[in-house]
Order: sequence, then C-alpha cells, then structure tokens
Amino acid sequence: MIRRIVVTQRHIAGGFKGACGQCPVALAVKEACPQSLFVSVTLFAIRLGPAVKCATPEIVAAFITKYDAGEPVAPFTFDLEV
Repeated sequence: MIRRIVVTQRHIAGGFKGACGQCPVALAVKEACPQSLFVSVTLFAIRLGPAVKCATPEIVAAFITKYDAGEPVAPFTFDLEV
C-alpha cells in the first residue's frame, strides 16, 4: 500500500531537530497513519510500530539532513510504501 505523506509548514514549525519521533516527517506520517503504534524516522528507515519498517525515500533523507543542520526547509510531499 502506498500512502501520500504531506509535510506542511505546521509540521516543520512543530517538529524537533534530532528527534526521530518528533521531527516534521514523523509528525506528518503520524497524521497520515494514525493507526500506527509509534513512528520513528531516520536517514535509513521509517518505522510504523514494531513490525513495519520502510526504506526512507531520498527526498526525506535530504530534508532531514537540512532540517537537523538548521538550514531552511520547505513543505513537501512524498509517497511511502507501507
């Protein structure tokens, strides 16, 4: 199943740098997949609960790198294969 994930300015403003479960991408994934027990986002994997692990798309890894470095970032959309 493919989920469309929309990272908004609200997610960016409400996220925390270096926090796998509270970064803007994690907040957007939680919103799109409310049934997930927990969400964790790293440069390599996005986890939705203990049993679901997805590869992190390149666009997401690039966003995380910039966001955590304090560089300007903009809202974006990506597809997550769950």
